Amino acid sequence: MAGDSSNGGDPAAVSPDRVTFLKLKTMAIFNRLLRIEADINSDKLQNMEEYALSAMIESLGELKSTFSAAHNSFEELDVESLNSDLPYKFDDKLVNLKASLQREISKRSVYQHCSTFKMNTNDSQSIIVNGNRSRLPLLTLPKFSGVYTEWTNFFSMFTSVIEKDADITQVDKLQHLRSCLSGAALDTIRSLEINEANYKIAFDLLRKRFDNNRLIFQAHIREIFGLDKVEVNKLRELTDKVTSHIRALQILGSLEEISDCVIVHLILQRW
Repeated sequence: MAGDSSNGGDPAAVSPDRVTFLKLKTMAIFNRLLRIEADINSDKLQNMEEYALSAMIESLGELKSTFSAAHNSFEELDVESLNSDLPYKFDDKLVNLKASLQREISKRSVYQHCSTFKMNTNDSQSIIVNGNRSRLPLLTLPKFSGVYTEWTNFFSMFTSVIEKDADITQVDKLQHLRSCLSGAALDTIRSLEINEANYKIAFDLLRKRFDNNRLIFQAHIREIFGLDKVEVNKLRELTDKVTSHIRALQILGSLEEISDCVIVHLILQRW
């Protein structure tokens, strides 16, 4: 039918019922995550079997995939949904939940006494290998090279998984931190020796240099305008990149501030 967007019709003719369904579906998945979060407390975590903890981490990953697929479809049919902060709220709660589950698994091992480190050359991520390798899953941390747009995600993950874990010594935390860094980020703390006193110094040095909302804001604007032209079959990939930057900007500032920064960027390009 000509009015069916799935058959090449006018996108504006998409059934309102479809838009409403996708909106309700994303909210239902988000509410499911909220129920899981409310149901998990320290007592329940301690009484759960290790296999159950691992299964729940895997289940949360599947929930993330389902949410992303539903919300991406929703965005394609409803442009206003691009301004929604629901994906960020979802990701924030999901990261904290998975970190809590992983910390509980780590507490049951001898990992603080015999943790080792290795690098996965395929995805450039730091991997913490627990001493009890047959029982515990690998816990990966993102790399940070000093690119401002990567800082927020790196800081959130590292803080949740490593910084807040009281079972990890300061020396081990510094080792973990160095294993995650490269480029300008590693240069910032390279001169510090590996000892307990220097972990806090290193962490504070990174925050002072990279935890700068103004520079992060400007970096996202530059990334948007620096995106290369793509073929039609890669429009979805381009849209995802732009959407990711826009959401990050919306967390850092208002729509007016984003518009002002875009105008300033365009003017500077003319000089």
